[in-house]
Amino acid sequence: MPHVRTRLSARASIVDDLVSENSTAALRPEDVLESIGDGYYAVDSEWRYVLFNRAAEEFFGVSRDDVLGKPMWEVFPQGRGTRFEQACNAAMHQGEVTRFETTSALREGRFVELRIGPLRGGGVTVALTDVTERVAAAKRLQELNAANADLAAEREAVLAQLAEGVILADAEGRIVFVNDAAERIHGVRRLAVPPEAYTSTYNLFTDEGQPYPFERLPLMRAVRDGETVTDATWRIRRPDGSEVRASGSARPIQAPGGARTGAVLTVRDDTERQLAEERLRESTRRLDAILSNTRMAIFLMDERQHCAYMNDAAVRLTGFTWEETVGRPLHDVIHHTRPDGSRFPLEDCAIDRAFPENNQQEGEEVFVHKDGRFYPVAFTASPIRDEDSKTIGTIIEVRDISQEKRDRQARELLMREVDHRARNALTVVQSVLRLTDATDIATFREAVLGRVDALARAQGTLAERQWHGAGLMEVIEGAISAVAAPEQYELAGPALMLPPEHVQPLSMIVHELATNARKYGALSTSSGHLRVSWQMLPGGIEIRWREEGGPAVVEPERKGFGSRLIRQLAAQLGANLTIAWPTAGIAARLLIPPSSVAGGASPDAGQGSLRV
Repeated sequence: MPHVRTRLSARASIVDDLVSENSTAALRPEDVLESIGDGYYAVDSEWRYVLFNRAAEEFFGVSRDDVLGKPMWEVFPQGRGTRFEQACNAAMHQGEVTRFETTSALREGRFVELRIGPLRGGGVTVALTDVTERVAAAKRLQELNAANADLAAEREAVLAQLAEGVILADAEGRIVFVNDAAERIHGVRRLAVPPEAYTSTYNLFTDEGQPYPFERLPLMRAVRDGETVTDATWRIRRPDGSEVRASGSARPIQAPGGARTGAVLTVRDDTERQLAEERLRESTRRLDAILSNTRMAIFLMDERQHCAYMNDAAVRLTGFTWEETVGRPLHDVIHHTRPDGSRFPLEDCAIDRAFPENNQQEGEEVFVHKDGRFYPVAFTASPIRDEDSKTIGTIIEVRDISQEKRDRQARELLMREVDHRARNALTVVQSVLRLTDATDIATFREAVLGRVDALARAQGTLAERQWHGAGLMEVIEGAISAVAAPEQYELAGPALMLPPEHVQPLSMIVHELATNARKYGALSTSSGHLRVSWQMLPGGIEIRWREEGGPAVVEPERKGFGSRLIRQLAAQLGANLTIAWPTAGIAARLLIPPSSVAGGASPDAGQGSLRV
């Protein structure tokens, strides 16, 4: 069957060519051939049909089954002696490719564009496109132009001078005129374009970047629905790849009798304006974000001194929403009354003087919150000026300074407290210097320095905690560790806080007892030991002092300055002090009333009991 093999080989060659051209090797050959919108057929080297696609069937009105394998000149002898035959022979024998338009020899009144070329392996391929409508459109346009030559010339001359692009469509929507400005905007000029091809021909896109549906385009709406479209926007992608943001309007054209004869579209390159607006919107968005996130309250007053803007911080500060404030003088909203309840006249307001005086104002004022409370603020009011230095508004920055004032008052109170305690400490030092007994200068010096050191430790402990008190264990251990080694004493008791006024007296009591133990008691020998314990009782805090292992103890016959100082300090605490002198070592008990002790644990005072 040589003919069958030849046809199959030729068809495979054609399919290979099509698949290669379209880069769709994954498609079936039948799909490729049938998807071609143009008529397509091929003959082998003996002029027998080897391919005849569906579009060719529809154009010629015959079935491929009736022509495949038959000689072309036998099926369509009308092609003999025509330019078509010449082009086919040139393709068959010289390998030439020919393209031309002609009237169809088989379909009366139809115009076709033919593309004839050689087939790989021998033979000829023919592709045909029905261009009847295009030719008819061109003919109609030619007739219209011929009939209206003078009018068209005058119109085109006028429209060509316009800086705005102008596109005209006929009653069926086909584009019949494009002026120079429209061509510059689009980068292309195409006529006889039907409405359904507007988008693809002129590369039109929505603002979102999607191909613009042709039925929604302004020119199409004007042609089809007689609609007047104004200020529409779209995007144009030029052949060189650049993009134009266009805007324009379309309206129908009516004959004197009212019949629609077409439509006109005016278009302008709006790229710079739209980009400027986008930059402005972005700048505004960033500014809004900054103003919304700043902790400073911001108000903007217009030329009437009415509130035109307030940020989120301003809403939080005042308690008033934007809707409650907009269009009103700020003074009337949050600044109308003095703390004593009297009216606050606008003319006395330093904030509002920034506008009429055209000068920056700053200072402190008192605002009225929405809930009726007054609160102090610091403000800066600056005039906003235009290019001619005319004041057109005011920007006001406000912050709540309630906490600052409380902090300032706390600092002043603390400074007074420090001053009071410093004076008190100096008085104690003076008493120590006057009343300390000593047989010689060295002894006097040692006693005085020890007591001053104890006083300094108490002051330092208070200062570290900003004069809010100190932990009981910290006070006791600080006094004892100054005169004894860690292995010589033991401390045990719960974590308790002392009020600030009792830190110094207790510290000096413990110092006097510890100094006495180092000189005469348990801490004076390596075998001696001191135990201090405390607990909370219904009657207050009980502190017990017990010395063991030192020299035998005898109650002194005469009370020295140290003993008198301990009694005076205990009285200052309002505490009950008892001291016993058993032979094994001094035992003391100090009971501080509950009003003198702040119960509870302190992270600085230690937890539970501590052995050292």
